[in-house]
Amino acid sequence: MSRDRCEKNLERLFQELDDYLGANGIDRSGVNPVSAKAVAQNIFLAHSTSDSNFAKICYNNCRLLSPQALDLKGIKPLKTDAVENTLGTAGFVFLYAAPFSFPSSGCGLLFAKSLEHQHSSDGFATPFDSGALVNHFVRPEMAETPRDFFLRHELPISEHRNYLESCVGSLFGAPFDYPEGTRPLHPGPIGLTGGDRRQWTHEVRIPDEVVVRSPHLKAIFAPRRLGLVPEIKNLLKWCVSEGYDVEIFDADHENDFAKLRDACIEYLRKELI
Repeated sequence: MSRDRCEKNLERLFQELDDYLGANGIDRSGVNPVSAKAVAQNIFLAHSTSDSNFAKICYNNCRLLSPQALDLKGIKPLKTDAVENTLGTAGFVFLYAAPFSFPSSGCGLLFAKSLEHQHSSDGFATPFDSGALVNHFVRPEMAETPRDFFLRHELPISEHRNYLESCVGSLFGAPFDYPEGTRPLHPGPIGLTGGDRRQWTHEVRIPDEVVVRSPHLKAIFAPRRLGLVPEIKNLLKWCVSEGYDVEIFDADHENDFAKLRDACIEYLRKELI
């Protein structure tokens, strides 16, 4: 993946956003520049998963592994037609500069922005969830392949938050609308339609693996019942002993994600505002 291409993508996206704002009479300075900066530059990186997968993560040396690594270790086969193979992202762990977003999940991890700094030379980002390009989003020109669209929007991890800051400040009714998942007032110039909040959520990709027990960890979210699972219980104890936040919430299996997301948004509200 070319760093030069990503830098040129970023330059083009900034120009397209500026042109879009001018053409639609939108204030380029944003509704609240200070709050937009606080949200975009400080929001944590999220990764959510199911009960069973969270237990496996804790059991397997507390590491998040890329689809390629999961396949090589015999943990989860990577199908030939997998979205990650289509886009060339199978070697990366996926995180999101946003609250937890996947309805099939009930547990979550938040990491600090310092994780991006560690991978400034080998990490990447896109201003949307890349996996949804194949099956959920409608691209402005459907003749363009998902991979080509993806490659035109891939950003350097070191600067993607600057673009996020501009979008949060100018496209949304209020900066905190972005973490809350509220649809932006203005769709912006990228042109994706369909899908949900992942349409405008910044995705961050870290190569190979992300170590959970690291200085980059910020908080762990889990239903109370999972505190009885030995591997998870040990991780939660370690977090408390090391001063990382542990957010436990009451939920049954039917409303795990709703409770998880609500807990995350409330946590972000305290941390970012």
